[in-house]
Amino acid sequence: MDAQKYLEERVDDQLGYFEAKSGKLQKKFKRLKTIEIVLAAIVPFLITSVNDDEFGSYLQVLVGAMSVGVVIVAGLLTLHKHYELWVQYRATAESLKREKFLYLTRTGPYKGKNAFPVFVETIESIIAEDTSQWRSVLNDKSDGVEEEPEENNPPQLPA
Repeated sequence: MDAQKYLEERVDDQLGYFEAKSGKLQKKFKRLKTIEIVLAAIVPFLITSVNDDEFGSYLQVLVGAMSVGVVIVAGLLTLHKHYELWVQYRATAESLKREKFLYLTRTGPYKGKNAFPVFVETIESIIAEDTSQWRSVLNDKSDGVEEEPEENNPPQLPA
C-alpha cells in the first residue's frame, strides 16, 4: 500500500470516524446534561408551590415525575459514558491530525527515508491505544455490565 492510499483509506477514514463520533457524543452529553440541570433546578421551585388543593396534588405528581427524570438522566450519563468517550475520541482525532500534518510536512519523526513506515506504526499505535482505552471506559461501568454497544464500537484494526 502506498502512502497516498494509506492516507485516504486508513488515516482520513479513521479521522472522520473519530471526529463524527466525538461530535455526536458531545451533543448527546450536552443535551442530557442540560435536561438534568433544568429538571433539577425546577423541582425545588415547584415544591414550594405545592399546597393541599387539587392543583397541589397534580403538582406533587409533576414534581415526582421530574425527580425521577433527573435520576434517569443522571443514570444514563453514567452508564453510557458520553463525556468520557467524547473527550477520548476528540483526543484521538487530534492525535491523528497532528501525525498526519507532521508526515505531510516531513517534520518531526518523519524527516528521514523511513518516514512512511514510521508514520504507519505511529498511526496504528494511536488507533490501538484508543481501542484499548475504549474497552477500559466501557468495562468500567458502575453496574459491572461489560456490554459493548454497537454505536460505540470503533472500527477494528485489519487482521
